[in-house]
Amino acid sequence: MKNRKILIALIVVIAVFASISIAGCAKTAEYTVSITTFNRVCGSVTLDHGNGVYEDGQEVTVTVAANKGYILTAFTVDGEDKTSSLVDGVYKFTIDKDVVLAVSFKKDASQDEDPDDDQKTEQCKLTVLGDENGTLEIVGGKTEFPIDSVVEISIRPNKGYELQTFVVDGSPIADKEMERLLKDGVYSLKLTGDATVNATFALDEFVSVQDISAKRFDSVIANYDLVLVDFWATWCGPCVTTRKNVRQFVEDGNAVKVIEVDIGDNTSATPEKSLFFEYADKLDNTYHEIPFLVLFKDGKPVGSVRSVAFVSYDQLNDLVRPYL
Repeated sequence: MKNRKILIALIVVIAVFASISIAGCAKTAEYTVSITTFNRVCGSVTLDHGNGVYEDGQEVTVTVAANKGYILTAFTVDGEDKTSSLVDGVYKFTIDKDVVLAVSFKKDASQDEDPDDDQKTEQCKLTVLGDENGTLEIVGGKTEFPIDSVVEISIRPNKGYELQTFVVDGSPIADKEMERLLKDGVYSLKLTGDATVNATFALDEFVSVQDISAKRFDSVIANYDLVLVDFWATWCGPCVTTRKNVRQFVEDGNAVKVIEVDIGDNTSATPEKSLFFEYADKLDNTYHEIPFLVLFKDGKPVGSVRSVAFVSYDQLNDLVRPYL
């Protein structure tokens, strides 16, 4: 009887420690707060977490302040106007998803005019904003110019990316201007007042990704209607032949974005290999064969092809063409 009581007590202790271990392994979800349409010349927007990353359920504190001579005109959270909810320039909320903030300012017309303005050359300010996948730069480095100046802006996508949108004061440029911009990489703008230029960059037709997390992979896939993911490795001869067929398929005018994921060698663990195993298991690639190609439509896998040899042009055509 005594031994039985001791055994029961040991079982209870083990169960408690197991539950603690499981709880400790659970990872709290993380969300990102990002800021768009923000002109640093006119004001400031700060987060209590400098990197904009918060755990699920955390309180976010946003501080908004207009610079001298400017006033706040709008503050939105995921498109919803929260300007009236600011208390002394501070807004707080509890995060449970990724959030986008948008802030805009304008000149304060109530400011007293400088009596010497008539003797001054009117100046205007130009603000350029890129994203993490490319940069915009004002040629010459200045940000203030006499009114009616023509200013050149250079556009430099990061490796593997291309210019997707180019917006001047909230209005996208015309298609013909965009074509010329993609060719020359320089945009000329005549300034008739303060202006803000913003650009976004997208993955090029063929992109090789490295150190890509599952979350980042999902966001990249979601950016395009049709994406072909090629899981391959440098040591795999048939994979190299398959890549040539894929490139020829796209060069022949088939409109599909291609993301090439090198899974690495046979021994080391990599994020790319984890992604490969995830989709191989989902799509019945039981023996984890490469080359392995997965087709995504609107962010979801709709088909795949694998082979112990290379994947042929005809196989690619059968996989992709029904969705073009």
